[in-house]
Amino acid sequence: MLSIDRARKVLRTLLAVLAVVTLIAACSSDKGTKDAKGAASTTSSTQDRSGQSRLTKAVAKDPCALLQRADLSKVTGISFDRSDPGVGYCAYTSTQGLAAITLHYTSLDGADPTVAIDQTMTSCDPGSATRLQVPGAQGAYRCTVKGVASVGVTGSGVFAVLLGATLRTDVPTSRILDDLATIMEHALAAQS
Repeated sequence: MLSIDRARKVLRTLLAVLAVVTLIAACSSDKGTKDAKGAASTTSSTQDRSGQSRLTKAVAKDPCALLQRADLSKVTGISFDRSDPGVGYCAYTSTQGLAAITLHYTSLDGADPTVAIDQTMTSCDPGSATRLQVPGAQGAYRCTVKGVASVGVTGSGVFAVLLGATLRTDVPTSRILDDLATIMEHALAAQS
């Protein structure tokens, strides 16, 4: 019975990740260009002068540099021992705690941050969405998507979403949401 529950959680997590990635991609505007891998880049001189483009480029170059595994471990109490980058995301995993946190990001390419947050919140489970006030963010929310904890923020021309899940039954979703919000606050504070 335990293996069926684990399989359901993994499937639910994968479906939530797919839904959030699809929504993040939809929130990107058609402004800018795309490279051969589909990663968006902007050409706005205003963004270059304000530093927004710099963060977008830094995250695209090394998506796992935005969050530190030591901070993830400190906040959650679970030792994260691996980070795997990809185009537009980084997956942090813990073999000891049977947990995963994924960071998905995209450039807003001039899109309104409020609209991006509003559109993404439509994918939240009914009654689970809450707007957050996060220092350094232009907008933020937390909710569950198909039961998976999700926290998203916009700032410096980037839209970032953290998803978190664990197979540990002693960690409630509300705790995962709190931890993800704290991790995002730490990441934004480190960028300023």
